[in-house]
Amino acid sequence: MPVVEMDEVVERKAGMKISDIFEKHGESRFRALEAQAVEEACKKTGAVLSLGGGALLDAACARAVQKSCIAVWLWASADESLSRLKGDSSRPLLKKPGKAKAARSLLSFRLPIYAICSDIAVGTEGKSAKKVAGLVMDETDIALQPAQKS
Repeated sequence: MPVVEMDEVVERKAGMKISDIFEKHGESRFRALEAQAVEEACKKTGAVLSLGGGALLDAACARAVQKSCIAVWLWASADESLSRLKGDSSRPLLKKPGKAKAARSLLSFRLPIYAICSDIAVGTEGKSAKKVAGLVMDETDIALQPAQKS
């Protein structure tokens, strides 16, 4: 099954890196491009869509995902996420001083949206990519099973 990395789609369509979109056009322009790309991708079938953490902030984007996808939330704490991003300077919203506070604030704001939009949540802390993939497959198999009549 193909994996579509939505940030890469946005960069390809915009002809520039996400950090450049933020710098030259602002976050709102990036979010509009991202929502358009996600909505287009949701019309296709048979692919895994890898969304950025802010993609579901756009209501139309969230509706498209909820309507046509099994949404899997790969949960990690703000501290764990920052640890994984150590040395990565490509995250525009985390380029300011006080990264840890910013990450916690972003996660706190986004948690209810993730909870509403996701069909499955999988904790990723302390787990290998292989283990997480197995958990996602197991949970997806369960979600796709027909409801049992009692």
